[in-house]
Amino acid sequence: MTVTLTSNKYPRKLVEYLKSERGAIVEAVDNGIYYIKNTDIETQFLVSKELDDEGSQYLKLLQTDYQNKNLIKKWIAEYIDNIKNPLYAVIMDVLAEVNPNEILEGYKNMGRVKLSEDNREFLLDMMKKLELDKKLKQEGIEEGIEKGIERGIERGIEEGKEEGIRQLILRQYKKGLTVEYIADINDIDIEYVKKVVSRVE
Repeated sequence: MTVTLTSNKYPRKLVEYLKSERGAIVEAVDNGIYYIKNTDIETQFLVSKELDDEGSQYLKLLQTDYQNKNLIKKWIAEYIDNIKNPLYAVIMDVLAEVNPNEILEGYKNMGRVKLSEDNREFLLDMMKKLELDKKLKQEGIEEGIEKGIERGIERGIEEGKEEGIRQLILRQYKKGLTVEYIADINDIDIEYVKKVVSRVE
């Protein structure tokens, strides 16, 4: 059994502690891959920012807020092809914990065509586990409220303008101006002016 630790940056304090207190030896095996020797359990740690894209591209997905959308899509496609493989399931669970939004975005961009029943179940489980269904529902409610407020303001402005025009027509009419003249000087449809004036009479 080997324990693997991952970190975005080199864990300097941990390495210093292991060397000074436990007599461990830390050996760089490759870019971003280190073995910790002279410990009770075989241990390695990965520094995701140091990893090469070529050989360890999927390990880079473990970085929080990883933004390489092509690599995420490639991983999801490979995962879909190997959905029954337990190793892929474990890796996907970890990736879903680390970068849930990116994984969901990747699925969304692939469309419904490629989603099998197993994939749909995985997505639903992931959404429940991370409470994304509640978060998405809340975001939807907030967005709906925001749009409702915007529409209400726009509607209020429109109604305010319309009321202002009605008041202008009525003031001018009370001063003795004709319906035709009011329509002409205000560039308003004569039928609308007649309608406003008829409510007063």
